[in-house]
Amino acid sequence: MTGDGQDLAQAQRAHWQNTYSAHPNMYGEEVSTPAVYAAAAFRAAGARDVIELGAGHGRDALYFTREGFTVQATDFSATALEQLRRGALAQNTAAPWACGEPSPRCFRRPGTKGAGFTKPEM
Repeated sequence: MTGDGQDLAQAQRAHWQNTYSAHPNMYGEEVSTPAVYAAAAFRAAGARDVIELGAGHGRDALYFTREGFTVQATDFSATALEQLRRGALAQNTAAPWACGEPSPRCFRRPGTKGAGFTKPEM
């Protein structure tokens, strides 16, 4: 990424890092309605792996994990992903595999059926 795109990515990283540092677990622990719907749709489609883009502190990624999916969580904020890891420990749930931003290393294993999930937070 070069030029304006790189500047935008850096600005997003800084924004979300500051936001999650100032407001830990800002969306609460309750799973979102879109994640409940998505889990049912993914299960019906035979998906086993889920990648969540913009996972934040992980309320939905942890839900997918509890529902039996293998989850890969991505977010610009290392602070949010650390909150996700701590949430997994507190819930005695396997922590989703987390990476800082989407890249080829984040995607599902070859030969498995997977699904992607993201939602706008308001």
